[in-house]
Amino acid sequence: MHTIGWGSTYIDGAPVDVQTTCTPKQAEGLLRTEIGRAEKAIEKLTTAELTENMFAALCSWTYNLGTGALQRSSLRRLYLNDGRYEEAADEFLRWVFCNGKRLRGLVLRRTDE
Repeated sequence: MHTIGWGSTYIDGAPVDVQTTCTPKQAEGLLRTEIGRAEKAIEKLTTAELTENMFAALCSWTYNLGTGALQRSSLRRLYLNDGRYEEAADEFLRWVFCNGKRLRGLVLRRTDE
């Protein structure tokens, strides 16, 4: 999978490939659009009261993994929406694998979130 800008995998509805480019302004626009999608999904799918920091962490997670992951995740369904915040936070560290390999960068990202 290829990305451009701040990690976008699609531009104008088409998948990004190795030859796809964008300007810094386009990259910022893509980021804003994708963050907006993440925020809307969180607002729609989350019933728990969230602090600003919790919302930001969940937004980062959703931006990185997608709104489908948020919808299907036990993080949201079993823990967060039940007000089990510590257990929900622990779930972030389950999402540190790519192609079956635990990646240090994802561990660091999830720890920050």
